[in-house]
Amino acid sequence: MGRPKKYQGNEIWKRNCPVCNKELIYSQKSSRDDAERKNRKCGSCGNWSSGYTKETNNKINKMAKKVSNKMKNKHLIAWNKGLTKETNDIIKKNANNHTGYKHTKESIKKISQSTIERQNDKNFMNFFNRRVEEGIIKNNGREKWYNTMVALGYFTPTELLPDFYKYKRMVRRYTLKNNLTELKNYNKRGRLEIPGSYNLDHKFSIKAGFDNNIPPYIIGNISNLEFITSIDNQKKKIKCSITKQQLYEGVF
Repeated sequence: MGRPKKYQGNEIWKRNCPVCNKELIYSQKSSRDDAERKNRKCGSCGNWSSGYTKETNNKINKMAKKVSNKMKNKHLIAWNKGLTKETNDIIKKNANNHTGYKHTKESIKKISQSTIERQNDKNFMNFFNRRVEEGIIKNNGREKWYNTMVALGYFTPTELLPDFYKYKRMVRRYTLKNNLTELKNYNKRGRLEIPGSYNLDHKFSIKAGFDNNIPPYIIGNISNLEFITSIDNQKKKIKCSITKQQLYEGVF
């Protein structure tokens, strides 16, 4: 029999959300009238859980635990685990399509901006750090990747590196332990090719720290860090903008 003639075709009925005034569209007049009578809100305004987290709402916390336990019991395995482009046509096709691909300046800028926004989001960073401390997220992906690259012969093992590169690596490790968001111009961080971008700089350079036998944790201390323009950073190279005495005074 089908629907009545008045509900067929492209005829639509509209109303506005009583909270945010967003235009809502209905395919049936009866649905629009029912929503109007019950004063229904749009999907965003009518979401009971909006603004709540599992830390602030017991119902959401209970639901999250239920979903988490269900996912743990599924023992999910990635479909491409153990496969390579030599043994799987899908992976081979994707690899061939990606060969020679390079990001444009626009895409690099978008990726950089997205990373900055996420790192500036205190709620996200607190959530991420909490998950790492709880052991839910294992923050050892970089170490696995490095060991793989060494095994493939792309990287030189740490024990075979010259002393300066070992020292430089330790400095970088201490540097990344700092909360860099506290530094001025952090939100302008970006690649050299992006106009007006800033780079992280060690005031007392890593090379000078190595030559003067200064412990890596001092060179990587946040008091020795600042963001300067990419151009100035390129010009500075291994020079120092502060003295050794100023370095120690800043740390201690």
